[in-house]
Amino acid sequence: MQTDDLLVKSLLELCQRIKEYVITGLQRQELEFNMEIETTEEVEDFSYSRVGITSGPIRGENTWVLKWDEAIQKVLPSVKKSDEYSKCFKLISDNFTVKQSVDWVLERFCRAISEVTFENQNNSVTKLYKEKTQLFVNDLKQSPIFSIIKVELLGIVLESHHVQLSDEYLLRQTTKGDVNRKYRYVLPRSPYPLIFPTAILEISIWSIPEEENDIHVRILRIICLLRLFCSGGIALACYTSKSNSIYRFATMGIISPNGHILPPFKTHFLTKNSNLRLKQFFSDFPMPEDVYSYKIKDTPIAISFERYTEAIDHGIFEKRITYAAMGLEALFIDENTEISYRLRMRVAKLMCYFNLEFAFVKKVINESYLIRSKYSHGGILSNKDKKRIKREFGEDALLLTNLLEILRISLVVFIFIDQSKIKFIESLEEAMIMKTKEIELSKGLRHVRKYIKVES
Repeated sequence: MQTDDLLVKSLLELCQRIKEYVITGLQRQELEFNMEIETTEEVEDFSYSRVGITSGPIRGENTWVLKWDEAIQKVLPSVKKSDEYSKCFKLISDNFTVKQSVDWVLERFCRAISEVTFENQNNSVTKLYKEKTQLFVNDLKQSPIFSIIKVELLGIVLESHHVQLSDEYLLRQTTKGDVNRKYRYVLPRSPYPLIFPTAILEISIWSIPEEENDIHVRILRIICLLRLFCSGGIALACYTSKSNSIYRFATMGIISPNGHILPPFKTHFLTKNSNLRLKQFFSDFPMPEDVYSYKIKDTPIAISFERYTEAIDHGIFEKRITYAAMGLEALFIDENTEISYRLRMRVAKLMCYFNLEFAFVKKVINESYLIRSKYSHGGILSNKDKKRIKREFGEDALLLTNLLEILRISLVVFIFIDQSKIKFIESLEEAMIMKTKEIELSKGLRHVRKYIKVES
């Protein structure tokens, strides 16, 4: 008999032994269920619109629910002393390599079988035993497992009910079911304000054990893509996953670039007309790995994106303007003199290809660089400066919005063109003085323009 078949047979025998212990313990009243409090929080008057989620009060209710945790804990010592358990232990030890101890993984299997037995006392469990056994063997063989990862996003709102980005990725509106919660314990009141996710990203993947730690990085990549598609920025992402594995546990985590649970600087409204462009962007965008991974940020693009992220996230106005200006410097400046002049001329020239007025962009860069210089030397804007900015741009936030949009477009261009920083700067300089070079650069940017829509 082959190893897999022998192990399956032995595990099914172990299942029968567990069933015998459970039934005997119940008949002798040695095993009893335990009660736990389950907290249900339900949102009233839920509404989803272009501004996000609005709701009425949250109604909370605590109920007692039946659990078998304590009974399972009593069964395990007897199970571990059985001949069936010893036989399975030896088969696994001799034929499989597991990261955890053999006793640990086999105990996870016994717990799963015990739970199935307790919850189906009056029903046939043969089919369930076979299913759990096969899943366990697949885990031991490190076969790919199917996982569904739910990512709660804060910072983007959808007009469409959902957007199917690819076979694996679905972006959708938040529903009432997403914000209603159930807990197996009473939660202490959070010190943070209650903020509901403005969109949900669902990821359905097959993964092998070596890839399970990459889920966090995979989600980081999606956040980077969304931040480059629209300048609103994802301020927070909370994720959980579930799989059909017996002992490869689900993962969860929080991705908050600024370390705070706070609303985004600007929530982006994704219109129905943007869906196709987002799908194309998601499919075609050649995101550099050092932008979203934990690698050292030592390239102009990676450094610039890091400054872009810092400018999106929370901080005083002068600090965010400074970071955004530094992000542009990382892309457009390779000299030590006339930095402000070179920056505004090069950036303004590039933005002309994306229907932004040369004079307006120069004005934004010039004002931003004055703020960057003042803040870098320990200063902040005076009331007189704030009034002047308000007269020229409407609000100081609009200056930051325009600067972030300019930086976003610049990053997308630099990533798509895949040229060295120096070579692209030379192309911009030549396009300013030579008509043939301007036409050549325009043609070179043609394939980028279909992915970019300037955000107002």
